[in-house]
Amino acid sequence: MGCLVHASDIGNGALEFDAYISWSALVIQEFNYQVICQENNNLETTEMFRYKGELPFFKGQIFFLSNIY
Repeated sequence: MGCLVHASDIGNGALEFDAYISWSALVIQEFNYQVICQENNNLETTEMFRYKGELPFFKGQIFFLSNIY
């Protein structure tokens, strides 16, 4: 549950589109950095936070806005 709360930035969906996409990209960068740090410290990785490319990023944003927000 804590992982979901950490992953959901509820307020960003209310931003103007350009600001929303920029903010979401920064959040994804932060999460991907977390995965890299986990790997570097031989910890179990949180794979749902790994950056998988532009298309999955946008699909994730559509899912978030359609189902969560």
